[in-house]
Amino acid sequence: MHEAREEAQTNLCAADRRASEYNKLHASAVKLHGLFERLRCCVCAPGGVAAFADSLRALAQSMAK
Repeated sequence: MHEAREEAQTNLCAADRRASEYNKLHASAVKLHGLFERLRCCVCAPGGVAAFADSLRALAQSMAK
């Protein structure tokens, strides 16, 4: 009984660690998705090269904050 309890505790700790790692990866993926979406908007903005440069500059400044 004692060994089963220890094994269950070990499995629970491993599951908690994997869940924590998953949550960190998910948050990172969501953040990257948002950044790529913002970059896509910069690339697709009307106004040619000058507008693209301005949009890209604004994106870079917002990312620095």
